[in-house]
Amino acid sequence: MSGIQILATCNDVALIQFTTTSFPSNFDLYYIGYDASNTDPNGSCGVHHPAGDYKMISCQDTDSLVYSNGIVWTVQTWDFGTTEGGPSGSPLIDEGTRQMVGVASTVDTCTNNNPCGSCTTRTNYGKLLSCWTNSLKPFILGSGD
Repeated sequence: MSGIQILATCNDVALIQFTTTSFPSNFDLYYIGYDASNTDPNGSCGVHHPAGDYKMISCQDTDSLVYSNGIVWTVQTWDFGTTEGGPSGSPLIDEGTRQMVGVASTVDTCTNNNPCGSCTTRTNYGKLLSCWTNSLKPFILGSGD
């Protein structure tokens, strides 16, 4: 891909820097903040394009996240929507701060033919915290901070 430089990668996270400031108007770019702390989100949304399909948004307004091994946010249930195969690398956004707190790594078995009421697995998002110190922090804050 031209117009970017990959600065760091970690699991499904890639920190990129644009090498141009000129984008076609139909790109309609938006930027999102991030939170690499270990603070539990109070409600969250996943935004994804499963397997390149149309954008899908899944949200849960209650605290249904569980802490798993310190490196994963697990969404046990969605209040609406679902995740399907192919959203790897998509963001988990804290509804309160509207910042990205995690990146999808594994998904549940929900599809349109298997409604969420009968899902047996969960959606896991790798915490940004797990990539912060060794991969992302030196590029964002500098190596001395």
